[in-house]
Amino acid sequence: MCMLLSKAVRRVVGRIFLCVSVAGGMLVTSSLQAQEQSVQAQSLQTLLNQIHTLTGRFEQHIYEYGEPVEVLQGHFALQRPSQLYWETEAPDESVLVADGETVWYYSPFIEQVSLYSQSATMASNPLLVLLENNTWEGFSIEQVAGQWVINGEGEAQGQQLILAFDDNQQLAQIELSDAYGQKSIFHLQQTQLNQPVASETFQFEVPRGVEIDDQRGM
Repeated sequence: MCMLLSKAVRRVVGRIFLCVSVAGGMLVTSSLQAQEQSVQAQSLQTLLNQIHTLTGRFEQHIYEYGEPVEVLQGHFALQRPSQLYWETEAPDESVLVADGETVWYYSPFIEQVSLYSQSATMASNPLLVLLENNTWEGFSIEQVAGQWVINGEGEAQGQQLILAFDDNQQLAQIELSDAYGQKSIFHLQQTQLNQPVASETFQFEVPRGVEIDDQRGM
């Protein structure tokens, strides 16, 4: 989380020079931090740019306020830019498809599919970093202990994404947490890099009889 904090300046005239010096130092520090952020972001982009497609399975460990809640499994397919297929298997089945314009979220249990504008949804979701390189302005990026830590700002404030790569520089783990104490750690398994993925993978067909909840205009 990145917050801009304002401080009251000293009112004593004799300390004006000191205030100006401190302010100048803060500006230099801010500039250096911005440059470092840019370097970090470019390094992460270099890693992610090696991914055109990525498919595999995942094991999802869910936590609430640090306590383990549930373990789920499923499979996924990702195609940069903008396209994602993510299916969670029983007992908590769901399907999420991002086709570049619309995010489709299908819950077989309640027999409903919800539609969201992808641009609006992803603008406040740090997972955007995995799919796009040109809309990172709303996130701070730094490398910590060999992992990439992406913190949301603005609308995404309080959300955090951590990416871990293996010794071969392949994406191996995704950790996603929010401001409400919920965290999911996804261990990626049986991954295949840059193999062809059928275009229909990212096209969602609404099952017969399923209720449609269209949120795109809201």
